Amino acid sequence: MTPIFKEYVGELAIVKYQMSWPGAGDPYYTQEGNTRRSAYGVSSVPALYRNSNATNPTNLSANMIDNDLEDMVYMDIQLRYMIDTIEQSIRVRARIEAIDDFTDGGHRVMIPIVEYLTTKNKESNGENEFHNVFKKMLPESNGELIIGEIEAGEVLEYDHTYTFQGNYRLPNNAQDPINHNIEHSVEEFNDLHAVMFVQSLVDKEIYQGAVGVREYTEANMDREWGEERIFPTSVREFNEGKGFALYPNPGATTVHMRTSSGDAIHDFEVIDIHGRVVYRSNGEGESEARFDVRDFTDGIYTVRAESNAGVFQKRLVVRH
Repeated sequence: MTPIFKEYVGELAIVKYQMSWPGAGDPYYTQEGNTRRSAYGVSSVPALYRNSNATNPTNLSANMIDNDLEDMVYMDIQLRYMIDTIEQSIRVRARIEAIDDFTDGGHRVMIPIVEYLTTKNKESNGENEFHNVFKKMLPESNGELIIGEIEAGEVLEYDHTYTFQGNYRLPNNAQDPINHNIEHSVEEFNDLHAVMFVQSLVDKEIYQGAVGVREYTEANMDREWGEERIFPTSVREFNEGKGFALYPNPGATTVHMRTSSGDAIHDFEVIDIHGRVVYRSNGEGESEARFDVRDFTDGIYTVRAESNAGVFQKRLVVRH
């Protein structure tokens, strides 16, 4: 499904819940993920649910997604988030406006916190990386329950900050899951993002979903809904505002680079501490690229890339 998903960067809210089987299950399995499994009655993996509808993963096509994106929706969702890597926290602000009446007797607002890429949970089946891995559910473990009708014109607003506790731990397997009260399984905090969806409790219909926009300043995070983004004023904010991410960092095998805004990456190069270009490639006009660092010497490198947003660079640590 990866080639299909790459065609719709920023358009799809994708969440992958690691499960407790086959065998001993995935180390990043959590009880919250199991709650979602129970909601859909999943009994085997892999299992794909597209807008709550069971879909054979091998049959997924771009045409299916195009049809989904043409569906009429009557709910507007705006979603922003900020990450504090020092505090290990993520703040989420959201605004939901109903454009029509939603008359089912119950609904849930779900804000999954997701890590774009994980690699430490690989086992022995040949899979070396996992995408859009679920880490935490907000506003609460089961989302927020709304009883009764949501009326046209009704506006719901959310402003939540969640702090991941303790240190990183890699569980032995799904029988030894992360205890969110004292530890976490986030490999790279800069690699987190938020998505959101509102769902009926009656027939599991997804009213609407949203992919969060990352903000790098309090001014932009707190600006009024509908106002234009405030242009960053510092060099750091300017560079961060371009949303260029390297992960995992430190890297040992394959390093991914991505622009959160969806800007196409053109040319990029990796430079060692002596100023020598040790890798150069063409980004092929996509918002994601990857390169192999297994033959790199341990140390610090600079990745310099050119995108539609300009030329930017980030530090990369290689550690085998």
